[in-house]
Amino acid sequence: MGGVNWRRVTWLAGLLTLASVAAACQAGGGSPPAGGSAASAPAARPASAGDGAGDGQGPRAGHGPQVSQGPSAGQALAFPLPTLPVALAPSGPSGLSASFTLGWYTADNLSYAAARVRALPVKPRIVNYYLVWGRPFNAAFARAAWADGVRTFVELEPWACDTCAEGCDTCAEGRDPRLTSIAGGLYDRYLMAFGQAIKAFGHPLMVTFGHEMNGPWYPWGDGGSERATPAEWIAAWDHVVAVISGQAPGLTGWVWSPSVEPGTKPAGPYWPGDQYVDSVGIDGYLRTDTETYQSVFGATVAGFHRLTTRPIWIAETGLYINATTGRRLAAYVTAVKAAGLAGLLYFDRRPYTLRRADEVSLARALGTAAR
Repeated sequence: MGGVNWRRVTWLAGLLTLASVAAACQAGGGSPPAGGSAASAPAARPASAGDGAGDGQGPRAGHGPQVSQGPSAGQALAFPLPTLPVALAPSGPSGLSASFTLGWYTADNLSYAAARVRALPVKPRIVNYYLVWGRPFNAAFARAAWADGVRTFVELEPWACDTCAEGCDTCAEGRDPRLTSIAGGLYDRYLMAFGQAIKAFGHPLMVTFGHEMNGPWYPWGDGGSERATPAEWIAAWDHVVAVISGQAPGLTGWVWSPSVEPGTKPAGPYWPGDQYVDSVGIDGYLRTDTETYQSVFGATVAGFHRLTTRPIWIAETGLYINATTGRRLAAYVTAVKAAGLAGLLYFDRRPYTLRRADEVSLARALGTAAR
């Protein structure tokens, strides 16, 4: 979700409206379930996003990027998750770190919001920003975050390019580049420059490309306007990973980031293989009082554990805000930790903006005193 994705908002609003109408019809105009409202009634969730698809063996023979600078087949990319202080680092099954990592979206895609990060009662160790296609790597953001002890997570979105006037190749097909063209090398000059800027920055960071690909709200997604297939998405992902990592070896941790939001399809067909992924970061929200970690993420996480041994974490999430948010947030974080996930990134923007009391509840759930 790059800032507010109005395509996704409209899609979800339509689903929720239909669900509300259906529920009202079935109930004869009765009241909504306790703890929610008709507008927030949960829609039926799709099948779990890892069930029965993918074998975890990576691209088949002949598939994958054709860039010599990229990682060779079977070579894992270096990706140490940044860690919280020892007090927040219970032992766990993660293959890269035993620590639970807190991430935060500050709703600022242009600059590192140091004041906002420092005002939180518990300091996050990851801060993300969303970047539309054609824009350069934001080195100033990354430098400011690194100086503050925070790692940058760049979410590169292949759409809404607005740099045509610069005369480069980043807008060769208009505002939304096609995945097949990305995989075919049409945008390599942009990707190489992106990787070179990361190398010049010189510190590790996290990157994803074309996230939430199993939903229909982005052009590249399943059912999106591009009508791209999972194979086309994988080919583009592999190529982006190879080109950027080839320019910045050892500095990019690649986060494969599907969604569990209503309207998504199973994500297994989009799995590119362990050699092109460093962690699995799932996007999903608790949109009602009754939704929990288990009801929203449980089945999907179980499916992904059958797909890969890479660390799994929640890369974008938020809660329905009301008087019970603090209690529900604490229970949510506790369940995420108990499930052995490597971390959680909170999307702190309307309508999910936490109040101070909610932030304190989060800090306590993480096992630290509020600042």
